[in-house]
Amino acid sequence: MKPNINKIIDTISGADELKSSVRSFCAENTKIKIQPPSLQAFFVAACFNHLRRPIGIVADVSSKHLKSLKEDLSSFLGDGVGFLPDYKNEGVAVSGFVSKSKQTFDRTYNQLRKKQ
Repeated sequence: MKPNINKIIDTISGADELKSSVRSFCAENTKIKIQPPSLQAFFVAACFNHLRRPIGIVADVSSKHLKSLKEDLSSFLGDGVGFLPDYKNEGVAVSGFVSKSKQTFDRTYNQLRKKQ
């Protein structure tokens, strides 16, 4: 069961300031200048709940950080999360086989096309 972001925000001391920060963060293309992946995922999920429409993020992070970010985003947002990894810069261990990143990219791309 995914957590309710709005309930979490409401239980935080200074919730009004946090809501204001989320609104300003969501209002423009901005960089998240916080490091913990779970906190990044929280802000993205809060923005998604605030805007009530699909959003996209670009994450230029290490693979370990990205793994945590993906897990946390999936926890907050459920099955509606898709990933488009940069599979073109990834080496393939066995010629003729498709990398996991390419499979993930294709699955997300196809989901997006179906929703048009």
